[in-house]
Amino acid sequence: MWMAVLLAGCAAPSPAPSTLTVPRSLQEAVVIDVDDGDSLTVEIGGTVERVRLLGINAPELDECWGTEARAALAPTDGRTVGLEFDVSERDQFGRLLAHVWVDGTLVNLELVANGSAFVNLIPPDTAHGPDLRAAQDTARTNGVGVWAPCGDEAPAGVVIAGIDANPPGPDEDHLDEESITIANVGSAPVSLGGFMVRDASTVHRYVLPASVTLDPGAEVRIVTGCGTDTETTLHWCAAGPVWNNDGDTALVLTEAGTVAAYFTYGP
Repeated sequence: MWMAVLLAGCAAPSPAPSTLTVPRSLQEAVVIDVDDGDSLTVEIGGTVERVRLLGINAPELDECWGTEARAALAPTDGRTVGLEFDVSERDQFGRLLAHVWVDGTLVNLELVANGSAFVNLIPPDTAHGPDLRAAQDTARTNGVGVWAPCGDEAPAGVVIAGIDANPPGPDEDHLDEESITIANVGSAPVSLGGFMVRDASTVHRYVLPASVTLDPGAEVRIVTGCGTDTETTLHWCAAGPVWNNDGDTALVLTEAGTVAAYFTYGP
């Protein structure tokens, strides 16, 4: 039976739920390369295709846990796998979008359960969403993989107080109304200089200025649009909307990459 592998010395993996039924209709493919922690190169009937695993997002290879995430997917190399498709066929890079099965195990789910990937559900491709969420909750509670400290400890009291993802009107015309709010619910001041705020896709990233410190009970709002920063409002100045209207995940990471705060909404 295929099992995701964590490197020696890492925390023990959380077991993936075993209640899933393997779909009857799977596209058979042979893995010829493991690109990173959430994408494969496969051969399907003589055609080479790149496959992006649905519902998850692993750290990039140069990020905390990126090498370990690729190692967790590496046992699929050379294996015959079954591809389960959802609603969308391909992503913007032309990669096939699929859930990957090996020996009755849903690999996407196993990677989340082992802390090798974050859940990243993008409608309409949300099959297995509840199972992925449950596996992530367990991995986060157990502090495994991406949920473990990465070279430093996360400060106590940092939370994401909320996200205003869908202001009235076309999103691209109201970037000054889309925002995320970070708060300090602890009992001591917290310096957030150099911390990163990012979405589940890792496409959108914002590094907080060195001057940002939150006193107990204080909060700072990060607006997607451009503007003049103040002590309580910062401006991402992104080229377009950051937060998906129908569901997304936000992370606050320390400079070393440890998860300091996590917030999710949607499916």
